[in-house]
Amino acid sequence: MRKVKKMIAFAITSLIFFACSTAHRDNGWYPVDDSDNIEGEAIVKTNDFERVSLDTVTDPDIAFIQGVLKQDKIPVWADATEQRIGKRIGFVYKDSVIMVPSVNCRIESGSFSIHSSDKQLILEIYNSLDCKKIDPPYVMPQKSYATAEGMTMRIVGPNLVKTPVDSLVVEFANSRDADLTTGEWYRIDTKSDEGSWIQAPYSKKYLDLLAKGTEVCFNDIGYSLKPDGSFRMTVKPWLYDLSDKSATYRLVKTFSYPPYPIQKSDTAYVEFQII
Repeated sequence: MRKVKKMIAFAITSLIFFACSTAHRDNGWYPVDDSDNIEGEAIVKTNDFERVSLDTVTDPDIAFIQGVLKQDKIPVWADATEQRIGKRIGFVYKDSVIMVPSVNCRIESGSFSIHSSDKQLILEIYNSLDCKKIDPPYVMPQKSYATAEGMTMRIVGPNLVKTPVDSLVVEFANSRDADLTTGEWYRIDTKSDEGSWIQAPYSKKYLDLLAKGTEVCFNDIGYSLKPDGSFRMTVKPWLYDLSDKSATYRLVKTFSYPPYPIQKSDTAYVEFQII
């Protein structure tokens, strides 16, 4: 009799384990605890997605899915994210928790983002979604060049330059065995329809200042960069009107190597686009 009871107990245990291990959940967003365990029913499912786009530009090694929910699911998403502030939610795909972001605020826009270090997995998820798919805007890779070897200039922030442009964080690298010097002066050019570079138009704010007889001057200061070193500075491009998203722009800055004093400085350029 005792042996029969043990067999029954084993059968029940096995049944429970089998049921838990084979439980299927629809793909979507779920509440998740600190141990990555799903805590309840789906907040929204993938068939509640209105539209998505795939971003493979921001980082060439990572893919991001950005999306928006259907209109009738936006209030559900807003309420659920508010209830999960300070807690986590997880995106579940094929019964696996793919990512578990912490919720910091109520999300009323209905927007979400899905990402993973497994780029191929994100591409698979994106291809599996049955909703409207929007092609992300083309963003030209930065093109950097200079009139003298040894100096490299690139825009490191923001990764994607969006309008309105508040600031650009620029990084300089010096690969020459000599100190490099640069200053605060800059200019922004735009490429004409003929393919030539011309100075970008001034912003209305700056034009208003010019009309009142006020001009902007750059501080006469030099920043020194040691060999094999790098440093960053912030450029505030408010002087120029950068609202044309179809345009190609380039940031222009001068720099110099010794011997000093010199009559002519060299110039560095980095091309970029705005989305």
